[in-house]
Amino acid sequence: MARLTLYKIAFFLSIVTGITGLAAKIMHIPVGQILILLSLGFTMVYVLIAIYEIYKSDRITPDEKIMWTAGFILISTVPGLLYLIMGRPRIVGEFRILDQQPE
Repeated sequence: MARLTLYKIAFFLSIVTGITGLAAKIMHIPVGQILILLSLGFTMVYVLIAIYEIYKSDRITPDEKIMWTAGFILISTVPGLLYLIMGRPRIVGEFRILDQQPE
């Protein structure tokens, strides 16, 4: 659960600092470069967490592991969002079973 929370925080901070940094860079505000570097750092955090979880999982094939890794390395934001929404529950095995009641 701690990795999921850290992943979500790093992902959203990466997006927010990236957009803010780009806006500051366009307006020639000096803090823009620092925000872009922070965004890159947050991106590295969530990419490393996701790749660690992907390679520790035995629920997916090696081909799919390579696909996720290539996606994170090449375009990182789109696979990051897809991993958060759809891929992570299947890869890590965090399914929510609503109908199961203790008897």
